[in-house]
Amino acid sequence: MRGLAGSLLAVALLSGEARARAQEPPACRDALAQVTDALERDERRTRVWWWSWLGIGAALSGGQAALAAVTTGNLRLDFEIGTVMAAFIPASLLVHPPGVLTNAPRLAERLALTAMPDGPGDPCEALPRARELLARTAADEVLTAGWPAHALVLTSNVTVGLLLGLLAHDWFGATKQIVGGIGVGEALLLTFPRVSLAPSGLGVAGTF
Repeated sequence: MRGLAGSLLAVALLSGEARARAQEPPACRDALAQVTDALERDERRTRVWWWSWLGIGAALSGGQAALAAVTTGNLRLDFEIGTVMAAFIPASLLVHPPGVLTNAPRLAERLALTAMPDGPGDPCEALPRARELLARTAADEVLTAGWPAHALVLTSNVTVGLLLGLLAHDWFGATKQIVGGIGVGEALLLTFPRVSLAPSGLGVAGTF
């Protein structure tokens, strides 16, 4: 009799656990879905942006290097300086790629590791880490395309342009560098995806 009662109790406990898992807090599931969706969309768009500007920067640098090889005088100097300045685009993208390109795969890998054999793992357990990765991505987006980046584009191109004009007396090249350099730099920053900034208010807490 006791064996039967114990078996019935075990079945009841297992059934209760199954029902509890089936009724996980909707808030955790919804919040985790928002964070995951934001990071996935951000990664897709940022990867397109990254490869596009890597190619654009390389083309601008290589093209001006080729023109510098077949010109002389101030025009050659203009293209040589343009080659170096344009090379900063692919160099910066390679040295500091956007954080979402690593954070999104990291979250996907973590969710896969914590998944249960019969489905996803506990969303309330995964949510703190997901929020942390989202916050890191948002902070990186501010660093990559925030006002300091705009200020750097402005000051670097104006400085190089003024040096070109004052030292080489090449005001045509100076104007080309200031206007063209700022235009390209601002285009790079303004096209940078910032998907993770909008939902970043979902919170930051915890690691696992």
